[in-house]
Amino acid sequence: MTLKTWANFSKKINSTLQPTGQSRDYTVYLKENTSIEKPVFILGTGINAGINYCQCFGNYYFVDDIVMISADQVEVHCTMDVLATHKTAIGAYTCHIRRSASAHDPYLIDEMVSQEQVIIDENYATTELWPIDQSGCYIIRIVGEGESPTGITSYILTPAQLNTLLSFMFDEGNFVDELSDTIVKTFFNPFQYIVSLMWFPLSQSSVPGTTDQIHFGWWYAPGQYKKLTSAFFYNYNWDGVNYQTVNVPTNFYQGSFKAYHPSFTQLNAFFPGVGTVDLDPMILSYGNLKIPTCIDWVTGNVFYRLQSRDNNDSMIAEHGTFSGQVGVPVPIGQLNNMAEGIGAADGLARIAGALATYTASAFTNISPGSDSIPMPGLKNLTSPTSSILGNAGNRASITSFPRLCLGIKNFGCGDDPTPTLGKPLCRNRQINTLSGYVQCNGASIALAAPDTETQAVNNYLNSGFYYE
Repeated sequence: MTLKTWANFSKKINSTLQPTGQSRDYTVYLKENTSIEKPVFILGTGINAGINYCQCFGNYYFVDDIVMISADQVEVHCTMDVLATHKTAIGAYTCHIRRSASAHDPYLIDEMVSQEQVIIDENYATTELWPIDQSGCYIIRIVGEGESPTGITSYILTPAQLNTLLSFMFDEGNFVDELSDTIVKTFFNPFQYIVSLMWFPLSQSSVPGTTDQIHFGWWYAPGQYKKLTSAFFYNYNWDGVNYQTVNVPTNFYQGSFKAYHPSFTQLNAFFPGVGTVDLDPMILSYGNLKIPTCIDWVTGNVFYRLQSRDNNDSMIAEHGTFSGQVGVPVPIGQLNNMAEGIGAADGLARIAGALATYTASAFTNISPGSDSIPMPGLKNLTSPTSSILGNAGNRASITSFPRLCLGIKNFGCGDDPTPTLGKPLCRNRQINTLSGYVQCNGASIALAAPDTETQAVNNYLNSGFYYE
């Protein structure tokens, strides 16, 4: 029989590669009681000592050893190369391919890629969620004769208008009682008509309202002011587009699972009035990130919805809702002196009544020039007392960071293992449509061969081999 041999043929043991060069042929005999899978061929001397691969019976073999058995005979010990022998059947086999060097899905997680604990890139992008005004506007809620069903009317004021209004309200000369007024008006205190005062980081023009006069109790403030006509602000279409689009910073990783995997990409967002929150970087894969925003004018609460929408503004996914506070309460105060100013008549009457409870003898022990009067409570009646409405809010945090800020941190990774381990494919493929490294998932090929050969081929397919 004829044994085809090749010298210095280089191939991987787990490869289907077959020799293409010219072979050197020998007439050989099989050693008695030899195996077809591990045959021993006997031939005369003169064999090339460099042969390492051969073919016989239509099978391919690795040459394991060459043994001299006499002066004119040698034994060639071989082991079957099952992948090269059954290459045609393997190439025609269709199965689930776990990894491949020639085809892969870049968005499948590759467990063979290791993360480095080193930040290699960091980027930020900001988005204006409403028409920002550093000076902002004030919304003052006043009890009066307005048309509000609750009896409380809200007005939107610029800083200058607020200063004018408060100066008027706390100027005692603007509230001189007339003889036609009832005695109740004698005790009028404009401070009591203010329910709340809150600052917002928006311009007055961006808050919906109509021009009206401010009235509290029986009095009207001079001039015209903007009266609030909506209970809340919603940023739909405020800048001419439907639902505010979130600006996304540059991601170091593009077109790969690493762009959305938390081991390689970390995503966080700073929401005005809320703070910084961690987000799943997977939301970046949807595209068209939107953020409808709602601000409640009464409470100052803000409500964000982070969404993905298509080009027609139809919902794709809801990624989260976040609530916080962007309206900043502003405290205002006054001093009430019951012996002068507003309510002076009442204050003097209280002092006179207190004095009447003491006889003249109560003052006989007062030393000349003494400032003390032995009368309990008299100092309290004549000293001013303070009144404070509201608590101070944190305006600095809003004015310093009034925009949504999206941040991306990218971490490094190990080298690409494609040449020797491929990349995830996880698809059903015919093997001869691929090349290079291939690893099957649960392959069980049927071969017209002994069971030992079939089992060996399946082991190679499932552990990884090279289709060449």
